[in-house]
Amino acid sequence: MISTAIFSALLCLAPCQAAGEVPTPSLGVKVGNRIPGPLFPYNLTGARETSYACPITAIEDNPCVLVFVQSGEEGSDSVKKLMMDLDNALTRYKRDNLRAFVIVVDAKIEGTIHQKDDERNASAEKLKAWIGGLMLKSLNFGLDSASGVKPWGIPSDKAVTAVLYQNYKVLGLHSWTPAELTDEKVGTLMGELVAKKMVQPRRNTPLPLPRP
Repeated sequence: MISTAIFSALLCLAPCQAAGEVPTPSLGVKVGNRIPGPLFPYNLTGARETSYACPITAIEDNPCVLVFVQSGEEGSDSVKKLMMDLDNALTRYKRDNLRAFVIVVDAKIEGTIHQKDDERNASAEKLKAWIGGLMLKSLNFGLDSASGVKPWGIPSDKAVTAVLYQNYKVLGLHSWTPAELTDEKVGTLMGELVAKKMVQPRRNTPLPLPRP
């Protein structure tokens, strides 16, 4: 009998490969390719909190910004602003079904996160305190080890990596150090959502009031 974990992985991978297509053999995230596959982080918030649930399965083929943050970098002002801007984007583009999920990668957790309960709990406790201070409405978070995200080829020397994808295809990829993560770079990321037609543009100014 197939185990629950293997069955969940198959469910997550199945939509990523259309009939007759050959899956991409290389590891790592590349623009134009399919996303590398499922992820099973420890969910810190949301409906699947405290479970090892694959966010990709829940997101399905909707437009998504998947963000990887290296543990220890989440406290920077630039990362905090990115989280707040993403949360606002989820409200702004709600009718476009925009999704976003943040995975904090803790390199101190050796091996898979599923085998390290004490390390996981200690890291999760600190992160939940940080997340609570952000006062976000919709953005959800997960925790994983470097081993858990290895197939994605996320650069460990960058504080943040953002992957834009839709229909399981990578449309954009950005990696920054805290110094590189400027307001301008965040603005460019948000602009790509419209430029790549993941969402429809919204008015920046309110409509004029009708004449009496």
